[in-house]
Amino acid sequence: PYGDAVTKQERIMVMQKADELTEFLKTLNGNKKKMTQQEYRTIKGQALHGDVIAASRGMQKLMRRRGN
Repeated sequence: PYGDAVTKQERIMVMQKADELTEFLKTLNGNKKKMTQQEYRTIKGQALHGDVIAASRGMQKLMRRRGN
């Protein structure tokens, strides 16, 4: 499905990023009730568009501010 132009290493990197995203989304969904709907949507959107690190920081900041 990746085509011949994609190397094995590139496939591994794609899979690792997908795993990171999946793990982050599980964590995000676990904290969903502690956030407003807009906060949840914003952080989820960041992650889905490829910036899992920023989304994670944002969620940690929110949880820290809320004392959770």
